[in-house]
Amino acid sequence: MQKLKQLLTRDALIALILTLLVGAVSLFSISRQEPSSSLQSASITDRFELIEDGGQFYQNVEARLDSNGEFISLRIPVRDVELEQINQGDLIYVEDVQTSIGEFYRFAGHARSNILLWVSIVFFALMAVILGKEGFKYIVPTLLVFLLTFSGALGLLFELSNIFIMSLLALGIIAFASMLIQVRNIRIAFIVSISQVLTLFIILLINVMLFKSTFLTELFYTNVSLISGNTPLADFWNLINVAVLFISFGATINTALDVAQSIIRKKKTYPKTTTINLVREGTAHNQIAVGRVVNSFFFVFLGITITSIMLSKGSALPFWEDPYVVQGMLWFMSASFAALLVGPVTAVITAISLTADTPDIQLSLRERLQR
Repeated sequence: MQKLKQLLTRDALIALILTLLVGAVSLFSISRQEPSSSLQSASITDRFELIEDGGQFYQNVEARLDSNGEFISLRIPVRDVELEQINQGDLIYVEDVQTSIGEFYRFAGHARSNILLWVSIVFFALMAVILGKEGFKYIVPTLLVFLLTFSGALGLLFELSNIFIMSLLALGIIAFASMLIQVRNIRIAFIVSISQVLTLFIILLINVMLFKSTFLTELFYTNVSLISGNTPLADFWNLINVAVLFISFGATINTALDVAQSIIRKKKTYPKTTTINLVREGTAHNQIAVGRVVNSFFFVFLGITITSIMLSKGSALPFWEDPYVVQGMLWFMSASFAALLVGPVTAVITAISLTADTPDIQLSLRERLQR
């Protein structure tokens, strides 16, 4: 019972409540989702001949609807015979099409979620085994945003109000919960979270101007799916700018957690150290943390743009004029710049707060030694 009381401190309870709130919003979003009435899942039971019609290959198959077990015949377009082989047991989606001459089913796409689900389960299971308790504290933001995204809750939040306001609000709450779990200090968690939100807002303003001056609206007109789906240009424009917030948040939260944790460790080791020494420790660790961010995000940028870079040899313009490359480069630099801004602020805030709350820190240390 005593150990339970030590675990359920005020800070821990607040972090737990915020985490449960995100989970509740995610569950509510899942319950609100309604499947498309014309879209059904099916599994391929038999494969027939591969035919060519007007230069396009089609695979004739028989499939069984999961809803009622009905067998249907389909023609699935195959763009590359070697890379897109259709096999028995493959899961697909079909669309129920009503016409004046009757009803028929049309291939709507491959079902990938089942594979993704099992890969996700294995991934998070490995994370639980390898990371342990301390490692999991660092990936709390990933877990919370993962829940919001794949439950559809993030889309609902965007529909409630201005997409930029809701993004900053959601990221601010997640930053607060993550910092609180890590540092167990409400003041530090709150002020650092506010500084992250302000940093993200500055990054957003800069990127809106940069995206506009580099004509990244061209990305919209080169995407056939967006144009054929009647997606408004304004929605696309808002989303590519919101993407900057989430990418930069990944950099700022990692840096803030690293810097704050380094200062806390310094304070534990040398309880009588001065605020200046704590700030120096945080600043030095910030340089390491930002270096890690730059390394990580550069290779992410390279990975998502390498097709545009490597396949631009036959085009009239060099690859650095490609809008996808420009967008990726701006994302990379924005994330790195955000980490540069938030690190020193976190160092100063954490150092001052820990110096002011020395009795609380010592109490927290005694509690941890008793565990």
